[in-house]
Order: sequence, then C-alpha cells, then structure tokens
Amino acid sequence: MPIEQIPHLEHNPGGREVEPDIGLSPDAINAWNNLGMISQVDDTPMGRIAEKAVKRSLTVPMPTYIEYLEAKYPDRAERLLTASDPKAVARLDELVTEFNQQREAILVAADWKEQVASFWQRAERLLLGK
Repeated sequence: MPIEQIPHLEHNPGGREVEPDIGLSPDAINAWNNLGMISQVDDTPMGRIAEKAVKRSLTVPMPTYIEYLEAKYPDRAERLLTASDPKAVARLDELVTEFNQQREAILVAADWKEQVASFWQRAERLLLGK
C-alpha cells in the first residue's frame, strides 16, 4: 500500500518528512521494499520474480537510517535526522544491524521466507506505525 494511502500518514505525502508519532521519516521503508515482496513469493512467474528480488536484497547490506537519508535526500538528510527521535533511530538501526548480521545465513536457511517476513513486519512497525 502506498504511504499516501495509510490513513495516519495522509498529511505527509510520500512520508518524506519525519512523522511525529513515529519519530522517523516513513520514506525509509523504501530501503526494505524488496523484503516486502516476500508475501508474493510462490510458484508462479511473478512469484519467482519476487523471490529473485527478495534474495537479491539479502546479498547487499541494508543501509542505516542516516545512510538511507544521505543517499536519498543529501540536501536535507541532516535536518531530517535532527528532527527524528534518537530512540526511534536507534531501534531502526538495531534492526538494520541484526538484519545485516543474519542476511547471509537467511539466504541458505530452510525457513528463509519466514525470517524475511519477520524483518519486513518489524520494519513496517517501526517506520509506518503498523
């Protein structure tokens, strides 16, 4: 679902600003989007495409919050970071660290889909307040 369609984020088009109730810019969920495709992984042509996208995400490190902001919004990353809740940033960066430490093992795990889904759900809760 696009950020604009999440009722409590409708006043923050694209989630590009820091959401006061969340303490983060919801736009940072975009770093996790390929993991969100896990629900589409099945034995169909589209499911196999989704699986490749998810597995490709497991081969590169997930950026921290500030790394994402600096890459996406170099002109306002510092302002967004200053406006963000330091505790929320720390929680998200802890999730990023955990993911980055486990991503290679997840690739070969029998339950890799469940593990990816868990990380995606946790990122959604932190970044979208779901």
